[in-house]
Amino acid sequence: MRVETLIQNPCAEAMIIDDLGERSRSAVVTASRDLAERISEIASRDAHVVALLAENSSSFVVGLLGVVRSGFAAMVIDLALPSSAIAKTLIGNGVRTICWWGARAAARIGEIGNMVPLITTVEIEVESSGRKPSDASARFADTVPAIVMFSSGTTGIPKGIVLSHRAITWNACAIGKYLRATPADRFLVVKSMVHSSTLVGEVLAALGVGASVIAPGALSSPSQIIRYIRVHQPTIMGLNPTILNLLLQCRADACDLHSLRLVHVGREKDSGAPRLLWDTGLPRRGHEWRTRGALFDTKLSQLGGH
Repeated sequence: MRVETLIQNPCAEAMIIDDLGERSRSAVVTASRDLAERISEIASRDAHVVALLAENSSSFVVGLLGVVRSGFAAMVIDLALPSSAIAKTLIGNGVRTICWWGARAAARIGEIGNMVPLITTVEIEVESSGRKPSDASARFADTVPAIVMFSSGTTGIPKGIVLSHRAITWNACAIGKYLRATPADRFLVVKSMVHSSTLVGEVLAALGVGASVIAPGALSSPSQIIRYIRVHQPTIMGLNPTILNLLLQCRADACDLHSLRLVHVGREKDSGAPRLLWDTGLPRRGHEWRTRGALFDTKLSQLGGH
């Protein structure tokens, strides 16, 4: 299975909710087909890769699907990186086309303009052009690269990682099944989509089962996360230990997390930190943080539950 077919779930009309509003699954698919035609018209087939610069949003998903539909692999770029590092990455990988959306991406492109020669840019449009583009992605195999991303660089030397369509879709489907996700769920994405754990393990896993995705552009504080929870009532949320600790420090009376049924917390492989799982499939009064069968003394009440 290819990535672009993963979200074509005829049983559910999932939504992607971002800072600009809501976008239906069908609207995302239509926009990505339109974008794929635009990319095919200008991108050089010699490059094999198209860079994707965008903040968390429905436009990020449109960009990803548009790039892979056009037969290229999407190289997702972290907008938090310095412009010089982005330019070095693009030059080192022979990238000639950038697909982008948002003010931060536009600023980065302006900054690297003189560093990277012969770059062609394609803006991801919020609204579809209204054309009826063909879908030529069926002629591409699912074993070819779909996404190129980079490790966090904890060693000081970021490493490129190439993920095939088949690997991504298998993982997304397996994670969705593990989380017992259904079309009734709403995933709140608080980490950057440039990381595989977020893009594959949350966004694509959600869309693969027809669940909705809430993808705010930038959540820099626990209060912002809590506001999104209050407004959009997510049922599933993935965190890292840092964000979890910040949330635990919030005032309990400022939190209302009753909509959440599952919170999963990842960890670095060798960090020694526990992998937490909060599963509210338990009786409502028995919500607790768990890891490998052991109970933590951190109760839901610390996050505002009852």
